[in-house]
Amino acid sequence: MINCPHTGPIARLKDLNSNYELTITSDRNALVVYTANQMASNLHLNHSAKPWSAVALEVQTLPNSENLTSLGNVTLLKDSYRKESISYQFLRG
Repeated sequence: MINCPHTGPIARLKDLNSNYELTITSDRNALVVYTANQMASNLHLNHSAKPWSAVALEVQTLPNSENLTSLGNVTLLKDSYRKESISYQFLRG
């Protein structure tokens, strides 16, 4: 869970070998991290497939928020408008 409100990036992912860095800024209150720890070695990529060679970061509102209001609100009423913000910045060190 991300403490809200917050300022600045909610996540930072950095490759220490290349010094590339990804930062994520959002007004959402959760970040889910997926790792490719079970990639098959015969998967066709532009590099050899190895466990832990991929990662995905997904910003969202915490699940079960319809039952626990402290987790946020995912309800969108008919004819209403809602705006969420997620921005990604890729930096080369």
